[in-house]
Amino acid sequence: MIRIFRLNLFQVGRLSFCQNKPIIEQSLSDESDIDVALPEIKIKENNPGFDIYQQLQSAKSMHQTLDFYQLNKDIFNVKNSYILLFHIFKLTLPQMINRQQRDLIGQDERFINLLNDLAQNFEETPPDTIINCLKIFVSLKGWNYPQMKQFATTLKSTIIDKIFIFSHLQCCELYYYFIISDWNLFIIIKQLREKLKGEQFVTYNLILIIKGSFILLQKDALRTQHADLAFTASQLLIPQLVNVTHNSKINIFVKLAQLSLQTTTTHKKFPQLIHTLYQYIQENYQNLNQFQKILIIQSYKTLPNNMDTTLYTLCKDNLMDPKETTINKLRASIALLNQRSDLLPTKAEQIAIVEQINKSNLEEQNPQVLIQFLNAASQIDYIRDNYKQLFKRIIQILSKKSFKNQTYMNLAKALFDLKLYAESFDVLKFDPENIYYMIQRANQIALQQLKLNREFNIQEHYKPVIALIDKLDDKSTLIRPILDINPVKNDPLFEYLYSILDFNTMQLNQKAYIISNIIKQNNINENFRQYLDSLDADIPLIKAILEKLTLKMMTSSNITKYISLWSVKQFKKQQETNSIVIDDYVHIFSKIILYCPGQIIYNNRGTVNQQLRELIYSISSFMSKNSQKVIISEPHIAKLKNKISYLNLRTSIMPNLIQNYCKYNEDPISTQFNVGFYLTDYQMKTFQDTKIISDFLNKLIEFEGSTLVYQIKRSRIILYMMESQKIIKFDVDDVLLKHEMEKLKQKTIEAKLPQSTKNYTEALLLQLQYAAWTFMNDEQDPEIIKFLENHLQNARPYLNLSIIRYFLLQIMEQLKRYNRYFEFARQFSKCFEILLGKFEITHEEEKMPNQVFIDFLEFYKFFRIENKQIEEKILNQISNLVPEMKQVQIVETLKSVADLKIYDTKLLAKISQQVLDKFQYYGPHEIFQILHNLARLNYFNKELVQKGIPLFTQVQEMTSSFYAIQQLWTVLLYYECINQEQISNTLTQILKNVIHQSKYINKKLNIPILFRQFMDIYNILSLFKFTQINFSIEQQKLITSFLDQSKNLVDTKFIIQQKLNKQQEQISFQLKRFNINFQANYLLDNQYVDYYLPDLKKVLIVDNSLYVTKDQQHYTGFRQFNIMILEALEKKYNIKVIRINDWQWSQMDKDQQKEVIEKLK
Repeated sequence: MIRIFRLNLFQVGRLSFCQNKPIIEQSLSDESDIDVALPEIKIKENNPGFDIYQQLQSAKSMHQTLDFYQLNKDIFNVKNSYILLFHIFKLTLPQMINRQQRDLIGQDERFINLLNDLAQNFEETPPDTIINCLKIFVSLKGWNYPQMKQFATTLKSTIIDKIFIFSHLQCCELYYYFIISDWNLFIIIKQLREKLKGEQFVTYNLILIIKGSFILLQKDALRTQHADLAFTASQLLIPQLVNVTHNSKINIFVKLAQLSLQTTTTHKKFPQLIHTLYQYIQENYQNLNQFQKILIIQSYKTLPNNMDTTLYTLCKDNLMDPKETTINKLRASIALLNQRSDLLPTKAEQIAIVEQINKSNLEEQNPQVLIQFLNAASQIDYIRDNYKQLFKRIIQILSKKSFKNQTYMNLAKALFDLKLYAESFDVLKFDPENIYYMIQRANQIALQQLKLNREFNIQEHYKPVIALIDKLDDKSTLIRPILDINPVKNDPLFEYLYSILDFNTMQLNQKAYIISNIIKQNNINENFRQYLDSLDADIPLIKAILEKLTLKMMTSSNITKYISLWSVKQFKKQQETNSIVIDDYVHIFSKIILYCPGQIIYNNRGTVNQQLRELIYSISSFMSKNSQKVIISEPHIAKLKNKISYLNLRTSIMPNLIQNYCKYNEDPISTQFNVGFYLTDYQMKTFQDTKIISDFLNKLIEFEGSTLVYQIKRSRIILYMMESQKIIKFDVDDVLLKHEMEKLKQKTIEAKLPQSTKNYTEALLLQLQYAAWTFMNDEQDPEIIKFLENHLQNARPYLNLSIIRYFLLQIMEQLKRYNRYFEFARQFSKCFEILLGKFEITHEEEKMPNQVFIDFLEFYKFFRIENKQIEEKILNQISNLVPEMKQVQIVETLKSVADLKIYDTKLLAKISQQVLDKFQYYGPHEIFQILHNLARLNYFNKELVQKGIPLFTQVQEMTSSFYAIQQLWTVLLYYECINQEQISNTLTQILKNVIHQSKYINKKLNIPILFRQFMDIYNILSLFKFTQINFSIEQQKLITSFLDQSKNLVDTKFIIQQKLNKQQEQISFQLKRFNINFQANYLLDNQYVDYYLPDLKKVLIVDNSLYVTKDQQHYTGFRQFNIMILEALEKKYNIKVIRINDWQWSQMDKDQQKEVIEKLK
């Protein structure tokens, strides 16, 4: 073994390129660096890489190794390329301390080729090799050059795409190394969560999970899902403690204690492992060294208050022994003084602890430990006020040292808390760079104090700080430190900064830096706000500002507001001079969309921010009328398309951009082929110039490939061309399409699971889409149903909701144009049940937009899935999202649920309660839409109705006949159920408006639901004398006026040629059988009834799909209205109304049907 370097990254386990063997005795402590030894590779003689490795042993330098690779490149393959990379790693590690050497390696063409070759082979690389490559990357993480970044990107995407091929033990390693690499953990956590349920784990891997979670805690990135994993790992570790050494048991105890799993996990459970380890440590107390005792003391700070303190007392005794080394005394004092309040030493003990430190020689002690002592002492009032000389002595010692940045931050914290910052300024020789940490700490204290005490005087707090920074000769050095803090309202530091800035004399780069850091803030200083509002930023400045904004900075709504505001200003100015360069604005739009989170693109109401909306409109309008060239790459198109789709952003910019690319691009045909695939997401009618699209796609047909991915794209493009033949002619026909689909089918059969899960499922869903197309064209393949059912069943564990949604939306849009779509849904019902049966609630899906789940609800109804569990899962997920939904989302969700006629008490109650809780944030129009859709479902919340209906008169769209009818229908439905006096004025005003709009109603009656609502209104008002509603004299006059105006419309419009459906034919047959005289579809006054039985003076009504919700268990608002009307007709004509449920009738046998009809007599 070779001692190479000191590194914290490998404190659990070691780098291994053969079978991983746990090294449990390896310390888990982060208190000091640990020497990492790189083990030798053990390659057996029959291994394909043995000969290569034998030759590599003679290479004595990195250059010799690279020469060997360059000369023998053809003999390297997937399984042994990483051996060469490892050898370079081994030879290079001693030089890592030298940045120049590292840069030389990074620029070496041979090394770059090796990385590229290795990355290209990842698709076929086995999982153990991939993990070894990941370990190499972690080791070389400091090598920041483009090739290594590209290597890492390819490596990461390979792991994510092939996650299913990794074993449960390998997933533990991935979790740990992903944490070290700062990569997104979602896919790893998802796998681990599933595998922890039933797999057998070895001790080493369980410790890796705990260790990884602890690293996240140190990075302030620990989340509930990480804590849950650590908790599960701790439970599984209990029976395996026999494999764990004494030192590792101590360290596991300490790490678990600091993770505070009793508060950070989902179920707030305290891990049993801590109790088990506590008992072990107590029994083996005599084997603890001083450092371990200190760690245990530290751990008590985060353990629950009810935890037994016997061990604490044992460790505390003799901890400050005068014979101990000074460094151990310092660490012990830090642990004791930093303790939670109930375990703090007494005042006498505190004095004794500090006196020992006061008497010690501190000159040669670790500066970081001295600073930790200052911070601990600053938290004890008596110590802070009475040991100033000790603190100043330590500061004098520290003034002779040089620190890293974070150490300065800790020192600044101590100086502020000890109130020694003014005296320390000269002693510590704070330069402008170090002032940064003083300002940071001042800001932290201000934020903390304002949370605790609203009366905290922020001006007084900052006075000494401003006095310090005012001593600096070069005030420009203060810009970065001040801009980096999180300002409070009316922050004095920002007022000071504004006073020293002169924007008029600044260079573009500096101006962009300052503005970018101001608009990232949520609390913008008033002086700066006025400046930003009046700023006339030109395009170069806007682009420079965007370049300065990092991903972490783009989380403030001020960014979308100001960037869009300035861009629209410039757009209007350039429009006047006809000097618009649309490429600039597309660049700005793309940056906002790609890097700003959805919550700042949409406002609190759920609509796109006004300024951004104006920018989007300006760009899309210009691109629709002009064909000016836009410079955009294929990867950029892909990212932008995906983000716009994710945000559910309605804009024509994307099809316009793709059309622009089709016209101007000069990329290789393989790159254009990808764009052709993206193009198929948009209907042909969305493009301005279909000739450009036609020429582009016809050209792509010539491109050839052999992979499954290629065949998916080619088949989708040709299917799209066939679907669009009615709009413009393409050089394809159904013979070519059938041929390509057969090839796709064959490629699908050849695909291996789980290696090709994404492509496999996409291929299957594309063939389902093709099946829908052939069904519509009466060309159904008889074998396709069985083929898809079998293969979808195989793919079931790997199905992804995003992919399912993408294809089902396409299929649904296809079938909506076809009258017999339900036959297709019936034939492929098993396929659709498999797809929707995959609906599992995971953390990824919880982050999806609400519209995703609404779409799945529509799929469930459209494809006629009869699986109550699936429906409940979807509805539960929507219900869980309700509390966080914005106003527009609530309205859209409720409208979709009403359109689908889904009655779910839990969901509707949650929506109603959310609206009541946030009533003041809803506008009158939104309240009207909510109540109208609840009325359609016949759901009644008295408090919401009484608060909401009076707002109807404020709806701006009241002038529309469409809204006037909906409003009156809603009010009349609720009128019988509530205090009529409260909404009498509202009803009067709405009646006046309907009368005013009567002349426009005729144009709207082609909308079936609106037509039905109009007739409901007309009928109930015609019969108002026979209803429960008490109209005033003024209202009765208005009703008469409405009926007079509408009579001619009703006579001419309300003529329905209705044919008997199957159920009506059965009912008619039974009526005839019992010699009952009847008239079907009889017009009684102006209300159609299904059957009028004149001899029996009865009316027979069939509750059809208009009257019944999807679950067949509840009735809609239309049925409630129908009941109100028929109750009035009963009184008017002295007849009896009998109702039959259409769905129940269809479930009856003939004898049961006869029994129902017989009762009519």
